[in-house]
Amino acid sequence: MSWIIFDTTESVIEVLWDVALAVFVARIALFYAALNLGTAALALELTPYLARALAALGAAESPLLMRLGGSNTLPLALPLLLGSAVWARCLVVYYEIPRVRGFRVAIGVVAVGVMLVVGEVLKAMGMWGGYAVDDGVLAAMLGGCALMPLGEMVLEGLGKEER
Repeated sequence: MSWIIFDTTESVIEVLWDVALAVFVARIALFYAALNLGTAALALELTPYLARALAALGAAESPLLMRLGGSNTLPLALPLLLGSAVWARCLVVYYEIPRVRGFRVAIGVVAVGVMLVVGEVLKAMGMWGGYAVDDGVLAAMLGGCALMPLGEMVLEGLGKEER
């Protein structure tokens, strides 16, 4: 006797399982994107204050800082990447995301896709605020956000066996 409900085949169950996993990934990715967008909005509001603090410390003339895009990029990049690390860790712990690279990369990539769409919508609506970030730095920040859930596996210990 088969335990499959309503006389369905195993392929239907597999499709339903794939849909459930896609919804699981999309839901977590949307939440991760919202948290990162909130962090980015807060960083954009605090950027003038952080830039002044860096200038007061003499860090604005640093060769490393100039290579990273000048003093207007670092105050945005640091909070976004640090916030991304914190939010990724919180989501991994709260949702008990399994240590599967595919899940974590999918969550990060979908979240960055949502962030890019929201950014383009804000630009189209004229609500972006005119803050200019170098394309290479923006790509690095978004890449860091996309790979952060995968990077959390390092904190969990790569030497452990997957269950």
